[in-house]
Formats: sequence, structure tokens, C-alpha cells
Amino acid sequence: MPCSLKKVFLGVLLSCFALTATQSASARAERGQRVESAGQKDKAPRKVAVQKKKAKALSASQKRRGAAEAAPKISASKGTKKSRKARGAASSGVVKTSLNRAPESAASQIPADQFVAQNLRSKPSSSGKLMLDAACAFMLNQDNGRILFEKNADSQLPVASLTKLMSALVIMRSNLSMSEPETVQKEDYYLPSSSFSRLRIGMTLSRSDLLHVALTGSDNRAIHTLARTFPGGMNAFVQKMNDTARELGLKNTSFEEPTGLSVHNRSTAREIARIAAEAYRYPTIREYSTTPNIELPTQAGIIHVRSTNRLIREGRDWNIGLQKTGYTGAAGHCMVLQSQVDGNRVLMVVLNSTSNNARINDVKKLRSWYEQQLGVKMGAARLPYNLM
Repeated sequence: MPCSLKKVFLGVLLSCFALTATQSASARAERGQRVESAGQKDKAPRKVAVQKKKAKALSASQKRRGAAEAAPKISASKGTKKSRKARGAASSGVVKTSLNRAPESAASQIPADQFVAQNLRSKPSSSGKLMLDAACAFMLNQDNGRILFEKNADSQLPVASLTKLMSALVIMRSNLSMSEPETVQKEDYYLPSSSFSRLRIGMTLSRSDLLHVALTGSDNRAIHTLARTFPGGMNAFVQKMNDTARELGLKNTSFEEPTGLSVHNRSTAREIARIAAEAYRYPTIREYSTTPNIELPTQAGIIHVRSTNRLIREGRDWNIGLQKTGYTGAAGHCMVLQSQVDGNRVLMVVLNSTSNNARINDVKKLRSWYEQQLGVKMGAARLPYNLM
């Protein structure tokens, strides 16, 4: 082939390669533009959605911040925190409140029996000159059975730990060995309102010591242990309590358990006096209920128990022969007390006083009023049962 033809052929071949390369580059550029355009179309709605979501969240946050700024700020003091804990730990007839719920009305936090007591408290007594804080009260001369004073004496109310006098009666009437040892179990330990008990799981005490702790310190664990270990168990013990009430002629008295924690342990001031008079027949109950302080050796060391009645510890001139205190939210502050007054044995009962000081003042008023009357009022009714 001549040299000129070779040059022409090579020139044509190079031109073809250049044209093909140009077309390929153009095609790639066009595909890149289509892909970029499609990507921009896909990103557009996503970007708008994200922006809308952020705007909505910001609006909600601003509303919350505005409401918080508008609401009054309340800072709880240490005392407030403690009172909240105390309300949460309340027991025995007191309605518990939760900090996670809206506060309930004041009325819903007051036991129904307290409304009854408030109404009774405003009613006049048998002596208009003697004004008591207690909703119900009763006083009689134990030597001749004559009624000295009464205020709503037949109104039935919860009686709290005055229940333990009936429990002590059941124990003493059972003729069980008082030296027999009994051990505190879990079911005795985990009771409400037992924070002041000195008894712990595994402690072993004689039946006599348990009764002593129960009557001196109003110990729920002690009396629960005695009832649980009674022949036939707890149910048999409670049945015996109610049978004893029927035997004594008490028509308005009933018991659901032995400690007094239940609001269904109910009686009247008049019938509590009857129980106390019967319990007075037993020297052990008289001694144990009037002991100012006791010390008992246990596996965990010596436990100290003191009387729940301030008059036992301080009222040396009262010559108290038997007593029992009681308190729950539903029952209020209660007391039964037998004392020598002007040579006479006098039984006094107050139910649902508004405080410990109030029930003590009520008993003091009853005694003072009796002393001013110089004994039994003529014509006072005699009780239909023997209290000697």
C-alpha cells in the first residue's frame, strides 16, 4: 500500500476512536445528571418531613415550658417529706395517700367511725357541767354497781387495744401453762402498727412473759403469738373471745382478731367496763396491766418495755388497780382505768378522745367530778350484773 493511503487510513481510524470516546463521555454525563436529579427529587419530601417534625416538637416543648413557668413552684421542706412518709405508713383505719396520685379530699382520709364520734362528741352527757373530749364515756362504782356518769355509753365504736383485756381473759380462763415457751414467728412479726414492739422473729418467751409484754406495752406481736399458739389456732381464739362476750351478756361487743388493729373489734363504753370488771378478778391481769416498766432476758439481750399509760408512770396517788390504753385512726384514743377514789373502787372508760393528753384529761375530770359529788349520786341506776 502506498504511504499516502496508509496516512489516510490511520487518520480515519483515529477520527472514529475520538468520536466514540466523545459519545461515551456524553452518555455518562447524561446518566449522571438523571441520577442526581432523581436523588434531589427523593430528598426533597424527606427534608420537608423532617423540618415539619422538628417544628412540631419545638412547639410542644415551648407549650410545656410555658405551662411550667405559669404554674406556682412548690418546694417540699424536710418536714413535708417526713409528713408524707408518715401518711404513707399510716395504719389501722387511716386512708393512705400516694404521691403519684392526685390528693384525695380531706373527708376521704377520715375513717367513717370518726364522723360518728364527732357527732357523738357534741351530744350532752348525763351531767351538763362535766364536759369531756371523748365521744363516749362511762363511770361506775365497782363496789356497789351504781352508775356514776355516762355519755353515749351504749354507742358502738372500735375499741383498739382495749381488745387486749378480752384476749387476756381468754388466756387466763384457758388454764394453759403460763410457763410454756412460745416463739415469735413471721406472721406475728409482720403486723401493722408494731413499730414499738421489742419482739423479733425467733425470740422465745414464756406465755406469762408474752402476756406481760402485751398488757404493759400494748404489744401486738406478743398478743398475736399467744392467740396463734392457742389450742385450735387463731380462729379458735377469736371464737373464744366472742363466746366470752356472750357469756358476760355483752350484746354490742364483737371481735375479729386479738390485737385491736381491726375496726371490726367493736364495743361500747358500758360493755368495756363490764370486760374490765371481769378482768379485774384475775391478779395476773391486774399486775401486768399496771407495771410501769419491765426488763426481760431474750436471746438477743434484755428487752425493756414500759407502760403505755402515763398515769401509771406518773400518777402515784391514783392507786390504779387495772388499766388499758388503745389507739387506732378509727378508734381514736381510748382508755379504761380502775382506781381507788375516796375508798371506793371506780371504773372509768373513755372512747375516742382526740389525743393522748385529751383522754388523760378526760379521766382526770371524771375522777375530780366524782370527788366533788362525794360518792354515789342518790337514785343512780344499778347495773344488771355483779361487778364485785
